[in-house]
Amino acid sequence: MAGHEGAPDDISARLQSMRALHFEFATDHGADGGIEALVGVRVHHGVIDIFELYGEDEATATRLPDSEPNIMLASTVLWQTRGTAYEVIDELLALPDPDGDGELPTPLARARARVRATARRGGTR
Repeated sequence: MAGHEGAPDDISARLQSMRALHFEFATDHGADGGIEALVGVRVHHGVIDIFELYGEDEATATRLPDSEPNIMLASTVLWQTRGTAYEVIDELLALPDPDGDGELPTPLARARARVRATARRGGTR
């Protein structure tokens, strides 16, 4: 499903799909108080998925192992992409869950990813 120019509802629908998959979102604000980025994080099946949206034409997504000690300077990146919001969200949503025991992430793993993703937002542009 490719994105369509001038169709912001498509991005909204995609973001709602991400929320349904338990992505948690935060915004990064500039000095003027305006939103500079939307960051989404999901910890699942032994991985951390990170989505960063800077505008309709600029987004990135990364998948890391949930054992990664520092997601700001990850030593192991399992998957990464950059492109338009449409492309990046579609690629991220198309990723299969990793093979594994299917365990749900622990509250500690979720909190660690949430805190580190918040810190990550300042230096990714």
